Amino acid sequence: MEERWEPVMWSADRTVGAVVISTLGCAAREWLIISGPERGRIWSDNRVDDEDLKPLLDGNGAPVIFTRWYRAWFEKAERHLASVPATDRVGAGGVRPGLLGPAVGVGAG
Repeated sequence: MEERWEPVMWSADRTVGAVVISTLGCAAREWLIISGPERGRIWSDNRVDDEDLKPLLDGNGAPVIFTRWYRAWFEKAERHLASVPATDRVGAGGVRPGLLGPAVGVGAG
């Protein structure tokens, strides 16, 4: 069954209209839906653990929209950065890679 499952689960057609905005490690990702009826919402991708793509939900079961997701990520990054000594914040090209947590950006991962 696995040989039939993987091509379906990992088909590029399943993520048309979406871009990766965060990698969570071990190939887990979060996607921003940029077209269609789910536009503006965040979807969780744990296919690496044999879980299907699904909407990211908040504590009340409501879909998480991009602005809410981004603000939460940014606030967490600010708190983390405030806890790091200033001498450890900067590398050769600016902020040290990985300092703010999971990679964020189109195609990250």
